[in-house]
Amino acid sequence: MNDGSTVSRRATLKQLRAFCEVAERGGFNAAAQALHATQPAVSGYIRQLERALGVLLIERTTRSVALTPAGRELLPRLRSALADMDAVLIEVCALAREPCAHVAIAAAGSVVTLLLAPVVAALRESHPHLTLRVIETSGQHVRRLVQSGEVSFGMTTLDGCEPELDARPLLSDRFGALMAKHHPLAYGERALNWSMLAGETLVELTEENCMRRLFDDSVAFRANAGPRIEVSTVHAAVALAAQGGSIAVLPALCAHAFGTPSTVFHPVDGPEIWRSVGVVRRRGAVISVVEEQIVRSLGGEAEALAFSAATRSGTHGDALHLRLADMACTSPRA
Repeated sequence: MNDGSTVSRRATLKQLRAFCEVAERGGFNAAAQALHATQPAVSGYIRQLERALGVLLIERTTRSVALTPAGRELLPRLRSALADMDAVLIEVCALAREPCAHVAIAAAGSVVTLLLAPVVAALRESHPHLTLRVIETSGQHVRRLVQSGEVSFGMTTLDGCEPELDARPLLSDRFGALMAKHHPLAYGERALNWSMLAGETLVELTEENCMRRLFDDSVAFRANAGPRIEVSTVHAAVALAAQGGSIAVLPALCAHAFGTPSTVFHPVDGPEIWRSVGVVRRRGAVISVVEEQIVRSLGGEAEALAFSAATRSGTHGDALHLRLADMACTSPRA
C-alpha cells in the first residue's frame, strides 16, 4: 500500500490536471486540446499517475473512456483541490502586483511632516491602489499601537524603546529652546546653557511623553527651575512659547516642523541632549515588500534632511541640529 506522503510527492500537477480533463471531457483527444498537449503525452500522464497511486483510474476502450470506482472517488475531490489551488495562485499573483494592499503607520507629528509626507507622495505614484492609514500621535502611543498590532510599524523616539520592539534608527536631533523672537534670550549668543533657563517659565510635554522623560533624565538644573507649564502636544508648546512669556523645551525636529515665523529655536548646551528617531515594529513581525520600501524611503528622506542640516540653515533662520543615525545600526534586529 502506498504511503500518502510518498504518493503526493510522486503525483505531479500535470498528471492530476490531465486526469481531470480526460474525466470531464470524456476522451484523451479533447483533453489534449484543452491542455495544449499531444494525445500520447496525456495518455502518458494518466499511466504515470495510476502507477504513482497504485490503482487504475480510467477504463479505456476504442470508442470512449470510463472512470473506475477509484477514479469516480478521486474526481470531485481533486477538482475541488485544484480549484482551491488556482484561487490561491491568483491571489498570490495579485499580491505580487500590489505587494501590500493596506499599510497602517503611526508616527509623531514632526516625523509625519518632515519625513513621511514626501514618502507618501512618491508612494502614490508607485502603488496607486495602496490603502495607506497614517495615525499621528504621541511617541508613547506610537509604541503601543505597534505592540498591539494595530499598525504595521511606527516612527518615533527610540530612547527607552521596549525590548519587545525592533528599532531601526534614522537620525538624531538635539534638544533646545523654542521662544518668541522678541524674548530676551533670543538675542546674542545662539548657543544657550541649561543653567541660563533657570527661573524661566518652561513649557514642557507631560511626564508620560518619552521626550519629556529623556529630558528629565539628562538635565540636573530642575531644582532651580522656574514655573512650568505642562502640555500634551507639541503644537500647544509652540503656541504658548510664541506669545513670549515662556520657553518651550523641544527637540530640533519638532521645532523645525511646527515653529512659526515669530519663533526662534536655539540649541542648548551643558549638557547637549540628543534623542534617536527611527522606525519601530514588533519583534519577529513579517514586513511586506511595500512596507520595506517605505522604510528604505524614510531612510533616504532622513539622509536628505541631515544633509540639509549640515549645509544650510533651516526654516526661520534656525539650524536644524540633526545628524544621521549610525548606518551600522540601521538594519532591524532579527
